Amino acid sequence: MSDRVVLLAGGQGSRLHPYRTIVPKPLLPVGDRSVLELTLCQLADHGFTDVTLAVGGLAGLIRALLGDGSGHGVRLRYAQEHEPHGTAGVLKALDIDEPFLLMNGNVVTTLDYRALWDAHQASDNAVTIATHRREVVADYGVLRLNTDPNARSVLGYVEKPASSYDVSMGVYAMQPEVRDYITSDEVLGLPELVNRLLAAGLQVGAFPFEGLWFDMRRREDFELAQTRFDEIAPPSRRGRSLSVINGGLISPELVALSPVAASNGR
Repeated sequence: MSDRVVLLAGGQGSRLHPYRTIVPKPLLPVGDRSVLELTLCQLADHGFTDVTLAVGGLAGLIRALLGDGSGHGVRLRYAQEHEPHGTAGVLKALDIDEPFLLMNGNVVTTLDYRALWDAHQASDNAVTIATHRREVVADYGVLRLNTDPNARSVLGYVEKPASSYDVSMGVYAMQPEVRDYITSDEVLGLPELVNRLLAAGLQVGAFPFEGLWFDMRRREDFELAQTRFDEIAPPSRRGRSLSVINGGLISPELVALSPVAASNGR
């Protein structure tokens, strides 16, 4: 069983400075493997072996480390982006005429990709978005003011309040027809594409997931993922050790991240 996957691996990862100064964020380490290596092994375990990597300026390093994907149980194709077209715009240049998974190359999760795929196939959705409930804490004390412009007064004060949101995990199951809503060479993000589909009357579904999910663009998630590696990729998982670590491109100090070390760098 093999189904098509498009992995987006062309971003810059500026929010992870200084961790991303050596390698692109999809090759950053989680335990002794890179994000992409973990993802490829998980996809193969769920029967997704036809993978297209959409890559940018650091394509050579990614290609040198992953090759044709056979070491991770998949067949890799590479789609080189010379100019950025956004997370959705890149799809227009790809030859896709069947349903496919689209996912960000900076996601580390224990999501069952096959369960998402089956739910999408059983629906009438143009897109099914994997979602996660996440709490967002404000960085400030928030004031509640009265609405009288002539007598401003404070009615309440909450220090760093938290709100919960259903957020996109960066993993999508899609019908090939969604590409008809993308113009050639336009720069288009996935939120804009989803809103465009909704405006056209197409159905977009959600696939809630309560397990582990880390957005590796966020420094906090990157550091927390190191502490949960055994849950994400147990020793029995298929795959090889991380070449960028073995080759000396990442120092042991960077791999052995700790909250203390991270806080000292802030």
